[in-house]
Amino acid sequence: MAALRCLNLIERRDSIEGQVSLAEMKDLYKRSLSSRTGIARDIYDELVSSVPYRTCPLCGVGVVSTLDHHLPQSQYIDFVVTPINLVPACADCNKAKLARYPRLAEEQTIHPYFECFTEETWLFAEVLHVSPPAVRFSVNPPPHWNDIDRAIVRRHFTTFKLASLFTSNAASELSDLRFHLVQRPAENLTSIPGGPLPTQRSVRTIGLRTSVFSRYLRADLQVVKRTTFLSDEGWLTKAALR
Repeated sequence: MAALRCLNLIERRDSIEGQVSLAEMKDLYKRSLSSRTGIARDIYDELVSSVPYRTCPLCGVGVVSTLDHHLPQSQYIDFVVTPINLVPACADCNKAKLARYPRLAEEQTIHPYFECFTEETWLFAEVLHVSPPAVRFSVNPPPHWNDIDRAIVRRHFTTFKLASLFTSNAASELSDLRFHLVQRPAENLTSIPGGPLPTQRSVRTIGLRTSVFSRYLRADLQVVKRTTFLSDEGWLTKAALR
């Protein structure tokens, strides 16, 4: 149902056929799955380790340390121990979502197991002309997307506070890039009319290093074939990112 964008239609209840309570299911998860001595701990560990480099698939930055109930266990008793509802997550993303659940289709966030918004660009970055330079991230889905898909990516971006997270990480990347270019200018810069430009090698490097999503929901921010210029101090002051 996640792929059909209709998780909001799943029934919320506090017992299974009046026989098993929500408290019992939550206790089962805690004792059998999340506990280090649980009988199903191997399944928990397998899910946690299922993402490459244990990078959080919800933000693409944090290190996976737990499993997040995509549909919160406090609302969906049927999915408390269901593996497809248990998403590897970093601590920050797990706390950011808390017990939010979709009342409307537009209130869903991206489920990394079923939804893949990688075919077209919807996440953009703009290098700001300030000192030190900063990068501003924004969501702008293609106009032909339906309203629900447009709402889902915006909701995900907002729920997990990705704007501030990406901006902080980009600032660190730009600082590292400046150091690299200033320390080794002969290798990384090529003189052309109007000022120095990074070589194709440097462009490729910064493009790869600003990839902000995991393979599950990748929206890579690749520097296009050329950046417009670097300042005299070696700071990247303007770039076309897509």
